[in-house]
Amino acid sequence: MNKVLLLFLASVVLATTSAAQQGADSLRNILRTAREDTNKVDLLLELLNYYYNTEPYEALKLADQALDLSVTLKDTARQISAEEMIAYVNGHTLANK
Repeated sequence: MNKVLLLFLASVVLATTSAAQQGADSLRNILRTAREDTNKVDLLLELLNYYYNTEPYEALKLADQALDLSVTLKDTARQISAEEMIAYVNGHTLANK
């Protein structure tokens, strides 16, 4: 019984991890050809959600890109979102050290 439960849990974790990676890969593919507009900022912010727990430095890199582009576009709302994510990732990373 315990082996069956363990096998089931392992398969759920692998399926979830695989699905998350596919989502991140799909967003990266879209990002490669995205124009420098608010949609690209949104893509960067969405993509960093895949990374902030497992790869915080990659998440920070994406948040910095979103911040730079939102400043260039003079989009205050997205600039604030990027700054919030930078603060969150930094806080989360420091809390786990």
